[in-house]
Amino acid sequence: VVDDRERALAAAIAGTVARRWITLRWILEAVSERQLAPMQPGLQAALLGGAAQVILLDRIPVHAAIDETVEWTKRNVSRGASSLCNAVLRRVARAVGEGEITAAPSESAVSLLRADYLPMGDGRWRQLAHPLLPEAGPALVGVATSTPRLLFERWVGRFGEAQAASLAM
Repeated sequence: VVDDRERALAAAIAGTVARRWITLRWILEAVSERQLAPMQPGLQAALLGGAAQVILLDRIPVHAAIDETVEWTKRNVSRGASSLCNAVLRRVARAVGEGEITAAPSESAVSLLRADYLPMGDGRWRQLAHPLLPEAGPALVGVATSTPRLLFERWVGRFGEAQAASLAM
């Protein structure tokens, strides 16, 4: 039986994955050096949900997020998949580290974008232990904000790069 708190947590995880899919996929592929697409759908879901908890849902203890995700994968995908899930999510946790989460300074949020600093989506920022995002330019904006490349390019064509980056933020 699933209670209201568990239902709310599942909705928060699913919503975070849906909103930040591009960011999560980029980080998972960077730390695992594997593409998500050929993996079993259940393993992909577990990795995305686990990474969302580790990186973006800062009220969930990292060890609990990893343990619960690995156990879910063991029960619903396979033991082998759970081993890979464990290894990848531990790499995500190391790469993200205990980076400080802070409110955005008064300066332009776009000027803060860099490979080791991730906008959380609620006005706060997480400093990453290692640069995980693209170096600069449209790729950095797209990955950091989970803005699809074609949408961002359309905004650039219509509004210019600075305004497009502000829209993505």
